[in-house]
Amino acid sequence: MNTLRIDVPHQNFADMQHLAEQIADLVAPRAVVLLNGPLGAGKTTWVQAMCRRLGVRESVTSPTFDLLHIYQAEGLTIYHVDGYRLTQCAEWEVLDLPNPLGVNTVILAEWAEVLRPVYPERLEVTLRLENGGTSRGVMLWGVGPEWTERLRGFTR
Repeated sequence: MNTLRIDVPHQNFADMQHLAEQIADLVAPRAVVLLNGPLGAGKTTWVQAMCRRLGVRESVTSPTFDLLHIYQAEGLTIYHVDGYRLTQCAEWEVLDLPNPLGVNTVILAEWAEVLRPVYPERLEVTLRLENGGTSRGVMLWGVGPEWTERLRGFTR
């Protein structure tokens, strides 16, 4: 399987948000982004930055309790999912996420490691707390030929 990994260490919060905006430029017209990392690492903040860049004008909030928020932006449908309380792939089925992805569809899923087999073509973003929580390390992992190519063209 084609994969490409990029490690970006020691990002302050503002730099991490800027990186998320740059990655947002790579996701349209369709993509799956799985966000991983410990509590407080900035997964929802990352999604907020991406959604802003993609043109979402409404408030983007964590779907921890609702599990799914859907946003419309400039011809895109964005599914923002939080799987913190979901542990098996079958539990995700109630969310009725599109598979395969349609054109102009983006899935941004927090705590979604269990979705790896469902979406073999994806970007995984892993956020790490570094320097006692004052900075973030970011690992971008493009899985599949499409994401390998998208990341290959990405320059910071």
